[in-house]
Amino acid sequence: TIVRHPVGILEGDSGLPMGVWVDRDGFHLDGVFVALLSSNSQLTKRRERLLRTWGKHVRELWTFVGDEAPAYTEYEKQIVSRREQIMQLPMQDSYHELWRKSLLSLMAVCTHQLQTKFKWFVKADDDTFVVTYNLDNLLKKYDHEQVWYMGGELTGLEHLKSDFLYASGALWILSRGAMKRLCE
Repeated sequence: TIVRHPVGILEGDSGLPMGVWVDRDGFHLDGVFVALLSSNSQLTKRRERLLRTWGKHVRELWTFVGDEAPAYTEYEKQIVSRREQIMQLPMQDSYHELWRKSLLSLMAVCTHQLQTKFKWFVKADDDTFVVTYNLDNLLKKYDHEQVWYMGGELTGLEHLKSDFLYASGALWILSRGAMKRLCE
């Protein structure tokens, strides 16, 4: 089942005015795995910013990059634990290869048997901001054992006659049910 949310799938689900970010100490997204797609040229600066904001509310966040992954910054050394790791993918970092990076990150989830451990799988770009409180409220509305895709839909490619014209945009979400089917 596809959940289509036009612009800003996470905006407004908390009952708060748009643009209000709830940063609650101790709040964590339980059962959510985040695959953060980045590049070596942007990784250090953007990942540190992300870990200081919405990333601190995520229990399991893996960063996927091509080429060679850079070392951690001093700040990252203080907060990085088993919940966050950098996965180097066998590919060049390139805008034209983003589809491959998304595919390889999904394959890593299957390889590490994560589809049985988490309820939801979020793919986010390194320049995406997530209001974690709103995301939590959104995900509570859906059964994670069912097959769900939440995110953008590619348009203008109807001539490809494909059933899989999704997985576009800075963020998309798959349920455990969807990940299990992908990993079969």
